Amino acid sequence: CAIEESKILRVLVNILDNARQAMSGKGRIEISTRDVSVEGKAMVELTILNSNSYITPEDLELIFEPFFTKNKKGGTGLGLAICQKIIEAHGGKISCASAPNVGTSFLLSVPALSERDDSVEVWPLNSQMIYKEFESMLLGSNPVGMTDQVMQQRKQNGLARMSKKGRPFNVMIIDDEHIYAEGIKALIKGETEIRIDFAYVDNPSDAFVQAESAEFDLIICDIDFPGADLNGFEIVARLRQSNVNTTICIHSNRVLPADYRRAMEAGADAYLPKPMTYPHLIGLLVGDRLTDAGA
Repeated sequence: CAIEESKILRVLVNILDNARQAMSGKGRIEISTRDVSVEGKAMVELTILNSNSYITPEDLELIFEPFFTKNKKGGTGLGLAICQKIIEAHGGKISCASAPNVGTSFLLSVPALSERDDSVEVWPLNSQMIYKEFESMLLGSNPVGMTDQVMQQRKQNGLARMSKKGRPFNVMIIDDEHIYAEGIKALIKGETEIRIDFAYVDNPSDAFVQAESAEFDLIICDIDFPGADLNGFEIVARLRQSNVNTTICIHSNRVLPADYRRAMEAGADAYLPKPMTYPHLIGLLVGDRLTDAGA
């Protein structure tokens, strides 16, 4: 089984981000690896431990179930379900253990690469450098301080815009992982006022056909499409070249500052790390700037 580096990176980012949130600014994260052999096959076993969190045995049985989330504001419960799907698709396994006063650890196994990668990555020297690089993206992706009053105003703006159009909002989701599309749809589960019709496509060709044949109020596009000729940046650029003027959001587990810049250069209106939240979705539909005060 070939290793898809972007998807393995997606798993690591998700687990590390979960650990960061669970620790509430205290404790430590430890990462260790070792080479193992499973039924004669060379594997790499990776352990990620955070020391300041605890998951009950009852919740441990459910954490890999789609849409299970607990004590995570704005969470959709899809992150670990996707992680499990990616690791198992690579022929590996993922498990979790947790104990009071010890912490929570994730154990992953993936096939070892047959060739060594000697490429060199340049890492930031400190957290201040990281924040400076991510500042514009963080401000645009984190609805900190979203008050009920602001959210209600955003909904009223959405209702007014929808009424003016005389139809529900139309949203196209371009993503090779169908479960992410289901997660975005789940954001409006039970919502009776803001009505949204979703179109889901998992490859660039279908996206172009859909964009030509229907009027969309919002297009949400992933970056990585294994096996496809185009990535998300190229898809967005081509849509813009085809005079698609609707709001486009690039939505990905990748959180590199360079990706944010590439998204803007391609013609995207927003770049949001997964998972999307309800305020994000409505804000994109009504055309509010995600960096407005209170958002």
